[in-house]
Amino acid sequence: MTMMNTRRVKPGCERDFEVWFHGYASVAERQPGHLGMNIVRPANATSREYTVISNYDSQEHLAQWLHSDEHTKWNADGRQWLSEDQKTQVLTGLETWFTPASGDEIMPPSRWKMFFVAWMAAWAIVWILDLVYAPLIAPLYVGVRAMLFTVVIIALMTFVVMPLLTKVFARFLYPRKR
Repeated sequence: MTMMNTRRVKPGCERDFEVWFHGYASVAERQPGHLGMNIVRPANATSREYTVISNYDSQEHLAQWLHSDEHTKWNADGRQWLSEDQKTQVLTGLETWFTPASGDEIMPPSRWKMFFVAWMAAWAIVWILDLVYAPLIAPLYVGVRAMLFTVVIIALMTFVVMPLLTKVFARFLYPRKR
């Protein structure tokens, strides 16, 4: 499960927010099922929007943290640094592969755009692996070949190809609002 919180910080309160966030993150990272947290700081000097991306191993662990007294307390303390209420989005599907490179508000691309870019990536990876990798693992049992093939495909998609394609196709995936 991936949760994204977008917070717009009051002018001049950025340093206080960063101190608050450091404390919040240290508590959140100790929660059951917490897999990691990243913060996307403002892209430029005029923006005060921070996006926090938190990953959990299950919906249950995420809900347990969100409904805990500790989370409620930290969120209440952090509101003093914000110019508006935070926006929270829980992502469960392919949209977690698509993270824009800028600090702009993060809205997942439309499903057809996610489908198209993910399909293009998967097609290219399968094609290349079929030429290079398949002959190397051909002697193995079909179940083992399928497992190895899918592990390589998903690893490449998650850690190499999708982050790269999200940057390359940024204008297609995240057109500027006019």
